Amino acid sequence: EEPVFRASLDGLTSQGIPVELKAPALSTFQDVLRHGRASEPYLRYWMQVQHQIFVTEADHGYLCFMCLEAGAAQDYVEFRIERDETFIRDELVPQGLAFWKRVQSKNEPPKDPLRDIYVPAPDEILQWQEAVEEWRRLKSAIQRIVREEIAPLETSLQEVEERLMALMGEYRTAMAFDLMVTRYARQGSIDYRKIVQERLPELSDSDLERYRRPPGKARLRVTEKRPPEEVARREQEAQRQRAKILANVLEQAIPASSW
Repeated sequence: EEPVFRASLDGLTSQGIPVELKAPALSTFQDVLRHGRASEPYLRYWMQVQHQIFVTEADHGYLCFMCLEAGAAQDYVEFRIERDETFIRDELVPQGLAFWKRVQSKNEPPKDPLRDIYVPAPDEILQWQEAVEEWRRLKSAIQRIVREEIAPLETSLQEVEERLMALMGEYRTAMAFDLMVTRYARQGSIDYRKIVQERLPELSDSDLERYRRPPGKARLRVTEKRPPEEVARREQEAQRQRAKILANVLEQAIPASSW
């Protein structure tokens, strides 16, 4: 009916019925086993199967989940999904056509700050460039300090601590000259996810999400994408450009006769 709609099928029965196969992680599979058609994975992929039903002009389709990980009560579950004409007519087709129209007209939807990547606007690009160059300069300085000063000091400190430990002998705690030294062995962390999987296999990720604490203060993680030599080359080029701009400004501001 709508030639712009396409579907890549995992399987197609001899009767032309589409089959969608999912192989999720154990926790997701357990969610499907526990909640069935009310589970988040089923509800998410139900729309995909409706799309396949529409494209293949079938009256139903199959959504299958398979899990071969240890700990699963069973390794396969299958759902027959009937064609939902109301959903196809009122939601799937209109939204699909609207999306394709945007693609053809190169009309992007509004940016989503939580999903899209920020790209500086033309009037912000210089500020962004200056901040990036300053970040790289400071990062390089910090790394140089760590490499040249802190690392050797940490090595020396470790050697002194080993001397103190040797002097303590079998004692667990030592105290002298206002310095207390305590020997301890760090325990390994508890794998709570494994405990849940083994002792409470019926709990799904969506169940556990209800107990997640509120997020803390937002932090910034900055990742340098270019190799160090490329960064150095760009910094040198930026310095030359700044020097050139400064020279032009001075040339315009100060008459040559006054040099």
